[in-house]
Amino acid sequence: MPDRLAQLVGALGKPRVLVVGDYMLDRYIWGSVERISQEAPIPVLKVDRRDERPGGAGSVAANVTALGGRPVAAGIIGRDDEGRRLRELLRAASISTAGLRADPSRPTTVKTRLLARSQQMLRVDEESSHEIDPAISRRLAAFCIGAVPGCDAVVVQDHGKGMVTRSLIAALARVCRRQHAPLIVDPAPAGDYSKYTGAALLTPNRAEARHATGLRIIDADSANRAARKLIRSLHLDAAVITLDREGMAVTPRGRRTQIVPADAVEVYDVTGAGDVVAAVLALSLAGGQRLADAAHLANTAAGIQVGKIGSGTVSRREVLERAHRGFEAKVKSRSDLETLCSDLHSRGRQVVFTNGCFDLLHIGHVWLLEEAKKFGDVLIVAINSDASARRIKGPGRPIIAENARAGMLAALSCVDYVTVYDEDTPIPLLKRVRPDVIVKGGEYGKGGVVGGKLVESMGGRIENVPMVEGFSTTEVARRAGRAAGKKTGTRGYVRRT
Repeated sequence: MPDRLAQLVGALGKPRVLVVGDYMLDRYIWGSVERISQEAPIPVLKVDRRDERPGGAGSVAANVTALGGRPVAAGIIGRDDEGRRLRELLRAASISTAGLRADPSRPTTVKTRLLARSQQMLRVDEESSHEIDPAISRRLAAFCIGAVPGCDAVVVQDHGKGMVTRSLIAALARVCRRQHAPLIVDPAPAGDYSKYTGAALLTPNRAEARHATGLRIIDADSANRAARKLIRSLHLDAAVITLDREGMAVTPRGRRTQIVPADAVEVYDVTGAGDVVAAVLALSLAGGQRLADAAHLANTAAGIQVGKIGSGTVSRREVLERAHRGFEAKVKSRSDLETLCSDLHSRGRQVVFTNGCFDLLHIGHVWLLEEAKKFGDVLIVAINSDASARRIKGPGRPIIAENARAGMLAALSCVDYVTVYDEDTPIPLLKRVRPDVIVKGGEYGKGGVVGGKLVESMGGRIENVPMVEGFSTTEVARRAGRAAGKKTGTRGYVRRT
């Protein structure tokens, strides 16, 4: 399946996707809890940083971009600072905002999440769900209908804020069928699902499917009954019901349900998983892929998303890495590592960093790395390139080439990522990675850790790990050389001249 997934990713192309729905501004306030308030029995969040991202249909559009597509945003925002900020974020993500319309009678929907490390404490919603102004609704519908001929697929994401109406869906269904463009609908959690009649594909989760059909989904048979009821009553081409940890139930019209199992992943936050599914299905179906293949790809992408905090995006590169799952995927270039660390920090993950030559990997190295991993969530190991090692340690080093050293380190379960740096010190790399913790052996002390002061200036800390007595690369190399000299030419060894 890894090779097949790689082929499916490669076949996504760069389709144009119209993303219609409820656009929101997601705000994240990150911090730590160290005490309980004296005013009330509630935790006090000491704020470290803030983050803003497109949410709702904006998250779908952002994922379309991250996966290589070209989204066009169409929806309602308020005529306020939050609406202007949302436009800025969408444009910064290369998303066309030509279809956004400002309604002065309602605010931009804002969802603010307060998180202590990776644990969400509270969500504050600022929104209005009353029907949008009829004149604005007509202008928005005209834009959407006019945009469909220039698009390869249409996604409607409905959060029940009053924007997605029965007449809008009906108009989109007619023009999409004429243009042979798939219309994918991610439905609202509640409400009258009959307004989605005529869509090509509906993607409810388990609870939404039960709301729409009255059927409790507990196995493949009940999923099949629910999907067939949706297809029959709403005149759909297919239904994909997402089943959390159990994967997806994929049901084309006239065919039995196929369960696509979920990847076994560590789940941090299910927020945004449906957005990723909608984006992948739209891109895949726009390129003519079979629904079963599109669902496999969407399932892999959703598995990546639930390992993140909040409505982040999933890239093609991440999907390919998940598909191959090899240790080579742990070895990162500097630019990829910078992007990765930015995402990790946005999710409240503690990044641990250590560096060195790591020539002739031995028990002392393994002990250092296993102890280092205990200081945070993700361990990054930076190794000197061959040229850098020669400058520092002399012409006889390294004994093992950089690619082999990186591969051996990546094969260790305690190591999450490995990178190679060519400078004599890791300081330029530290400026881009910005780790929370830098770890070195105990013989360095805190004052002898190169880059330690820089890490502390960025809010991080230094940790030392006691060394294993009697093990160093120099000593191991010396012993190996002496042993090889004794054995050369004796029985079991052949001297080559």
